[in-house]
Amino acid sequence: MRNFVWRIAPIFLLTVRQFSGGKAVRAVLGLALVPTLFAAVYRVNPDVNRPRRFLDDSILQVLLPTILPLAALVLATATFGDEIEDRTLPYLVLKPVSRLKIVFEKMMASVIVSTPIIALGVLISWFLVFMRDSRDNTDMLWATLASVVVGVVLYTCVFQLLSLLIRRAILASIVYSLVWETVLGRFIPGLRYLSIRQVVTSVYTSVLDDRRLGTNNAFSTGGALIGAVVVCVIAIALSTWRLNKLNIE
Repeated sequence: MRNFVWRIAPIFLLTVRQFSGGKAVRAVLGLALVPTLFAAVYRVNPDVNRPRRFLDDSILQVLLPTILPLAALVLATATFGDEIEDRTLPYLVLKPVSRLKIVFEKMMASVIVSTPIIALGVLISWFLVFMRDSRDNTDMLWATLASVVVGVVLYTCVFQLLSLLIRRAILASIVYSLVWETVLGRFIPGLRYLSIRQVVTSVYTSVLDDRRLGTNNAFSTGGALIGAVVVCVIAIALSTWRLNKLNIE
């Protein structure tokens, strides 16, 4: 199996090796476990709120707008950021591999590594909150996991592009996540249609199909998925273009 993966996706496998056991993975794990701290505190005094309402608040106010983009950017910005800092990018692009394949395989490596880690934090949090009646609340688990997968893919594509465009990609990614989406999105309603956060939130509420959450979705389920595909295609195309430009500079 390993030899097969190496033959069809060597850059993917090399990037996964680069991430495994490194500081970036530990940082993602630390961020992914932040919601479990909230869940553990709730477990101490569960009478303060209903379990579903507490988990909704944690997901919509903490996980999706803050933890998810921060966890995704750690690996996404490192896919090419580390290559640029170590000056090994020329050796990579000189290989007889298309630039599109390089971009796609690195993006998939970041997604494959970060998604299970973030999902683990979601699973532990969900179990702590619904320790006694978990079977009746699996819908919230699936809704959260679906939104996490969509969010990781979208943020990875965008942040990987930023790592090729801007030297301080981590800072730019944080500004995008915390200022553009979180702060400005609250005061400028039109930004909802240019926000990954709104796509991810729309996926969560649509899969959960719970209108009592009081969130104003910018997209329907179909619209959110179409928007996700469009964002990914544009980001991958621009990353490929930028990588070609870097090769001749």
